[in-house]
Amino acid sequence: LYDAIADGLSPSKGLPCIYLVRFINRLIMRANKIISHVWMYGMELVYLKEDDELDFNIQVRIRGNTTVKDLSTLSMGQQTIVNLAMTLALCIERGLLDWMALRLDEVDGPLTDEHRTRLVCMLSDLIDKNDIKQLFLVNHFAMQTGMSKCANVCLGVEGIIAPDSYNEHAIVE
Repeated sequence: LYDAIADGLSPSKGLPCIYLVRFINRLIMRANKIISHVWMYGMELVYLKEDDELDFNIQVRIRGNTTVKDLSTLSMGQQTIVNLAMTLALCIERGLLDWMALRLDEVDGPLTDEHRTRLVCMLSDLIDKNDIKQLFLVNHFAMQTGMSKCANVCLGVEGIIAPDSYNEHAIVE
């Protein structure tokens, strides 16, 4: 009886573990939606199994057939998307972006122009769906794609340097 109780409360395979796995899988589901919105080449996080011992090792499946267990073997662009997707998934799931601003500083550095465009579109969609209430994005590329519902301000040493059309909705004090 004691062994059954101990197994049921075990942090690596008991009831608390099952609820943790379910929570992580909800995060993975959200993250996969973000990844599929941004990454063009078929990449997704692999769901954890409730009956496996929890080791917190989240794997990535690439192009439907290759599974990567060590995220450091991914390209810098892939790592960026996975990290951003999991961070956004956690912030959205826990409601953190309801009361706090999301701050992103040049997260698109290792991405191609097409992936940058898809990233900006994904962020714009999250703003449109009200998943992100405030976004402070330091990014040179986003200005050229025109994120919807955003006040764009380009500052340089001389002040506002972008064409006025980029800043038509901005309030600069």
